[in-house]
Amino acid sequence: MDNLNLQDIKIGEDADISELRNTVTLLLNIVEKLWTSQEKLLIENQSLKDEINRLKGEQGVPKFKPKKEKPPQNNDYSSKGKEKGGNKVKEKAKENRRDKIVIDKEVKVEVSLNDLPTDAKFTGYDEVIQQNVKLLRENTLYKVAVYYSASEKRTIRGNLPEEYAGQYGSDLKALIHGLHHVCDTTQGRLECLLHSLGIVISSGTISNILNNELDWAKSEQEEILKAGISCSDFVQTDSTSNKEKGESRTTHIFSGEYFSVYSTLESKSRLAVLYGLQGGAGSIDMLNIAYNESTLGLLEGYNLSKKDKAALLKEFEGETTSLGTFKERVAQNIPELAKKPNMFIRAQHAFALSHYYHQEEMPSVQVLLSDDAPEYTKIAPSHGLCWVHDARFYNKLNPIIGLHREVKERFMNRYWNFYQLLLEFREIPSDQIEQQEALEEKINQEFDTIFTTKTNYAQLDNLINKTFAKKDQLLVVLKVATLPLHNNAAELAARRIVRKRDISLHTWSEKGTQTRDAFLSIVETAIKLSINPFEYIRNRICSNAPFDNLAMLIRRAYYAQFTPMF
Repeated sequence: MDNLNLQDIKIGEDADISELRNTVTLLLNIVEKLWTSQEKLLIENQSLKDEINRLKGEQGVPKFKPKKEKPPQNNDYSSKGKEKGGNKVKEKAKENRRDKIVIDKEVKVEVSLNDLPTDAKFTGYDEVIQQNVKLLRENTLYKVAVYYSASEKRTIRGNLPEEYAGQYGSDLKALIHGLHHVCDTTQGRLECLLHSLGIVISSGTISNILNNELDWAKSEQEEILKAGISCSDFVQTDSTSNKEKGESRTTHIFSGEYFSVYSTLESKSRLAVLYGLQGGAGSIDMLNIAYNESTLGLLEGYNLSKKDKAALLKEFEGETTSLGTFKERVAQNIPELAKKPNMFIRAQHAFALSHYYHQEEMPSVQVLLSDDAPEYTKIAPSHGLCWVHDARFYNKLNPIIGLHREVKERFMNRYWNFYQLLLEFREIPSDQIEQQEALEEKINQEFDTIFTTKTNYAQLDNLINKTFAKKDQLLVVLKVATLPLHNNAAELAARRIVRKRDISLHTWSEKGTQTRDAFLSIVETAIKLSINPFEYIRNRICSNAPFDNLAMLIRRAYYAQFTPMF
C-alpha cells in the first residue's frame, strides 16, 4: 500500500462486494496520502511567505500553540503547586524574551585555574544577557587644506568627504527627528539632552532641523495617502480639535489596514474633508472645485433656486478653479447668492463634490466608515456608520423609572445579539454564497423587527427610530464583508495626535503643522507595516541609496494577500 495510485482502481461491471470494499479502502488511503501531502505543502508555502515578509521588514503569521487542558480541580492541587506552576510560566516568558534579543557581542567569563579543585570538569557555559545602549557624542574637526596660487590668483581648497552633511551630521538630525516624531520628545527636552551630550545647539536650530525635512516628508505623505486609498477596501475617518499658534484647527485622520494619514486644516467641514482626501495642506481656499456633469444634480439636491443655478451655470460651466477664486467671483458677479450664506455654502459643496467625483490626481474613496457627523455624507458611494457610536446614544440613556430601565436592558440585549449576527456574517468565507445570502436575509428581517419596536419609553423609541433611519449606512457590511462594524481604528489613530497636542499644546506655524502631520503619517504607517520608524526616518535622512518607500510597501502588503497558494 505504499505506492497508492488512482490508476490502480479497477472496478468491473460484475465486481463483487469484496472488490468494492478493496476499492473504497484504496480510495481512503489515497485521500489520506493526499491530505498529508497537502498539509506539508501548506506549511512549507507559509514558511516561504513568512520569510519573504521578514525580508521586507514585516512579520510572518503568528504561531499559536494549542491550548492545554486545565488540570482537574481536587484537594491535592495546593497553593504550593500553583506557585510552582506560576514560576514555570514566568521562566517560560523569560525564555521567550531571550529569544527575541539580538546579540551584538559575546564575552566568555572564565574561571581562574588557581580557583579550581583538581577534580573539576568543564560542563559548559551559563548564558547571562545584558542589554545596553550607548549614546555617544562624535564631533569631528575637519582640517581642510587651503592653497593659494599667485600666478592664477585663486584659492584652492580640499574637498570635504561625502559624509559631511553640514554643521550638524545626518545621524544627529535623524536622532532629533526620531525622538521628536516617534517618542514625542519636545524641542526643549531635545535641547537639554543634546547639551548633556556636549552638542552645542540652540532651540531655534533644532526647530529648523525639524522643519527642513518637510519637502520629502510631505511628498511621501501624499504617496502614502494615494497608495493607502487605492489599496484599501474601505477608508476610516475621524477628526479631533487642534491649535496652530493659538488659533483653532481640526486634524482629520484617514486610515486603513496599511496606513494612517493626518491633515490639519482650518475646519471640520465637508470641504476640509475633501481637501484632506486629496492631499491638501494649508488653506482650504486652495481646494479645486468644478462645474461638470455632476454639478447640476448636486445643486438641485441642495435645493438652490433656478435663478441661482442659472447664474452659476453661466459663470462657471465647464470650468475648474479654486475655492478661493470661486468665492471672489460669486461675491463680485453673483452677489445675490453671496448674500445667502446657507445657499452659498451648499453651492461650494456641490462644486467641490463634483470635482472630487471626477478628478484623477488622487483615487476617490469608494467605501467610507465614520461616525454620524454630517460632513462625511455624500463623499463616497457607500458610507458605513460605526455601531459603537450608535450604541453610545443608548448608553447615555439613564432612566430613573424601574420599568424603563428594564425595557432598556431588554432592548440592549436584543441590540447586541443583533450585533453578534453581523460579526457572524463577517466571518463567513467569501465562497459560501448561499450561507451569506441566508444570513443576510435574516439580518435584514431582524433589523426591521428590532428597530421598529415600540417600547412606550419615548426617549428610547426616538433613538430606535433614528437607528432605523440609518439602516443603509449601518448595514454596508452586507455589501462589503471586510468592513469593520466600528470606527475604533481611526479613533486610536486620533489618540496619537491628541497625545502630541497634550505635550506640545500647539504648533507655531503652518510649516510646523505640516511637518508634524507628515512625519506622524510616516511613523504611524510604518508601524502598521511593521517597519521600524526610527530606522526608516534615519534611512531617509542619512542614506543616498534608493530603497522602498512606504507607498511601495503598502502596495506590496495589499497585493500579497492575493498571492495564490500552490
